[in-house]
Amino acid sequence: MKTEPDVILTILKENRQSLTDRRVVQLFSKKRDVVKQAIRSLRTEREGSQAERELLNIANYWEHDDGLASFWCFLVLGLMNSLAAVPLLLEALDSEGDYLKEMTTESLEMIVSRYPDSVVPAVIDFIEDRLTNDPSGGRLYAYSVLRAALPHKEAADFLLYAFEQDDTWGDAMASDLVHLRDRRVIELIKRKLAMAERQDYDLSTNELLDAYGALMGIPHFVEQHEKYAAHERNWSADWEKRWRYQFDNLGKSSDDEGDQEDDDFVIDP
Repeated sequence: MKTEPDVILTILKENRQSLTDRRVVQLFSKKRDVVKQAIRSLRTEREGSQAERELLNIANYWEHDDGLASFWCFLVLGLMNSLAAVPLLLEALDSEGDYLKEMTTESLEMIVSRYPDSVVPAVIDFIEDRLTNDPSGGRLYAYSVLRAALPHKEAADFLLYAFEQDDTWGDAMASDLVHLRDRRVIELIKRKLAMAERQDYDLSTNELLDAYGALMGIPHFVEQHEKYAAHERNWSADWEKRWRYQFDNLGKSSDDEGDQEDDDFVIDP
């Protein structure tokens, strides 16, 4: 049995935008094994390929998506290190969906790790545009992208600036700045800790204190920081495990589940 056509597929059809790569169409599937296999295959495609163009076409309509196709497209574009996807990925950081923002952040982290000189300025522009008005909290996620670019100088300098100037998210960035091993970070944290004490904040679970302890080489804090960093690396690296919840929402592969694939959108070579 077939389900109702996906909204994005309908939009593509109305705009006469065909999908010629069957693997791309399979990202609309309700069968998780089909989607996983499509992702494994598509991630090997190069930038500038027809597959990348079709993935970008789908991702362009992410706001209209009533399924997970654009979500999977963002994952694949990150795995492909698609520079062309950066504007769309940044745009999606303004979404209301936490899972989507986490996905786009991790894809941007992959891309910025490969192309820091190209991506860092765009991320900084995104943050600066939202320093005083950021209703969806997108800049917090964008800070993580800059962290992934370290020790890139422009990223490091801006993170230090934002750590001092961003009253909303500055403290949350403290652990990211530990990677810099920069004396300026220690001085900034000491200043913030002194201010927190004067205002009677509870410092027992404060991120500033944890970061300061790691920077000062206190064993407990160093170990804690290293464990957290290792967990983040491992968690993000295994995309099948990382997005298990979303895959499970597709259900197990079985003949009685509907599939979004529609031959009207596929042209076999």
